[in-house]
Amino acid sequence: MKWGKARKKPVEIEYREVEPKILIRVKNPEGTEIWGEAIETLEGTLFAYLGEHYIIRGVEGEVYPIRKDIFYRTYDVIEPPEKE
Repeated sequence: MKWGKARKKPVEIEYREVEPKILIRVKNPEGTEIWGEAIETLEGTLFAYLGEHYIIRGVEGEVYPIRKDIFYRTYDVIEPPEKE
């Protein structure tokens, strides 16, 4: 089957930094720990790591983590979050 092409519609979303709420043990041989958040998504609980992810709120209010490198390849920042 051949592939077609499509472009993501220009939909505005909201995003923010990950808050260091819990210490997460990463599943690797070293048992590394990193601060982050547990995010309740439509697919279940996902983890977002401080410094590695943003939290996105979509058009229907759904939230999910996204790796920062993917975020910057997918989205143009219109307005950065305000600093507290």
